[in-house]
Amino acid sequence: MVPTRLDDARRVFEERMVGRVRYDSIYDPDTGDATADDIRRAADLAHRAHVAVVVIGLPPIAEAEGVDRDTLALPTAMNDLVTAVCAANPRTVVVLANGAPVLLPWAD
Repeated sequence: MVPTRLDDARRVFEERMVGRVRYDSIYDPDTGDATADDIRRAADLAHRAHVAVVVIGLPPIAEAEGVDRDTLALPTAMNDLVTAVCAANPRTVVVLANGAPVLLPWAD
């Protein structure tokens, strides 16, 4: 199924919070992979922010109609990213962008 409209979280944040949003792309949107350096950079940005917002979800390869996934886990790098950002800034909001259930090992 092809959506008729997609909302872009980055654009919405930038429109509503002009001049107060710092954005950095940490993980590969096609695979969900990120390097340890990328995750450290995100934690550093989060430490300096009033509120950190992390947008994560399933990569396109895991989002399909009529196909069972092997796991409910998000890509490891996304879980590592959330854990690092939350440790750096207790005022972290995690936004999930996925069309199926996922495990959230860091949810506490």
